[in-house]
Amino acid sequence: MEINSSTILEWSILIFILLGLFYGAIAIKNEKRVFLQNLKTFHIKQFKLKIPSWWGLEKDTVSPTKSSFIRKDTRYDWKASFEWFTLEESKLELSGRDLFIKIIKEKKILFDEVGSVIHNIPFPQFDKPNLQTARVEGMATQFGTERIYYDAFIVLDKKAGGYLLCESRSSVLNGMVEGPYFEEVIKSIEIKQS
Repeated sequence: MEINSSTILEWSILIFILLGLFYGAIAIKNEKRVFLQNLKTFHIKQFKLKIPSWWGLEKDTVSPTKSSFIRKDTRYDWKASFEWFTLEESKLELSGRDLFIKIIKEKKILFDEVGSVIHNIPFPQFDKPNLQTARVEGMATQFGTERIYYDAFIVLDKKAGGYLLCESRSSVLNGMVEGPYFEEVIKSIEIKQS
């Protein structure tokens, strides 16, 4: 059997591809453990957010009241944003749920009939008289044509006169990838005492 240089090159390429796939599998397996060990902290108004280390800030969206994140290590269609809004006079009397419905309609998001329900979230840190929460998650159509996976959470703070809107928006397939991490971020939101 004769070994020529093209065979060696082909085997070398195959071995490098397999090593790359093996490394990727290990990195994905360890992502959940690494997530908890390498959290970054961001503050928006009175809220403290714990963000995965692989989420990168979009530089043009950073302010004391807003931060948006994308994955630094991939190029798929996903974005999370956290923004504080001061309540307008016309929205002062709305409940958290009604305000949330109004926001979703303004964004021209129409959820699929199955599996998308706005519900209150019983996270203990939000169990205060001046706070109301609501969350929705599911597949939807935005602007009448664009299919998206949308996961959003709102914290209405009547005492502070505003609300924090947390959104994860992606293509339908990519939403399932970052969804569990987005959920951990909103579960771990801390509120500074005022």
